[in-house]
Amino acid sequence: MSAVKPSLVLLFDFDEKENQDGFVSEVKRTYSYIAPTQAVFHEMLEEPYATVLLRVIAHTPYWTNDEDSEGYWSNVMMPWLSHILVKLKRTVEAHNRVRAGSGLQALPYAELIIDFQGHASVRSSMTAEGFSVQDALAAVRGVRDGDVSSKVMP
Repeated sequence: MSAVKPSLVLLFDFDEKENQDGFVSEVKRTYSYIAPTQAVFHEMLEEPYATVLLRVIAHTPYWTNDEDSEGYWSNVMMPWLSHILVKLKRTVEAHNRVRAGSGLQALPYAELIIDFQGHASVRSSMTAEGFSVQDALAAVRGVRDGDVSSKVMP
């Protein structure tokens, strides 16, 4: 019997200057194969930035260190999350390459947040070129293992 995989929602937060005709549709079309996707906008600040929030939804216990949770975490959650992060990284890179090829500015990503619904939120730095999948996974492991310093990555 295979284990139920978690669900995921992607939430992008962009500068309001990106709120142009068709932009939300472009973002949803680009990322919807990974997960249901939403885009919101914030007021412009001195430095433009965008964030990506991955909201992980799992109905199987996975955050405690008991035997069942540990098995689910190791055998289902981490391989699934690794796969999702690789897909997200490649899509961010490709999306910004397409934008550059169309004469548009790359989206100025600054932060990736992985939210485990009430258990923890792990933050990872990000650029228009993407992020380190291995660093993000290491931070997630660290937070689950109780290393509070892993919650915010450089």
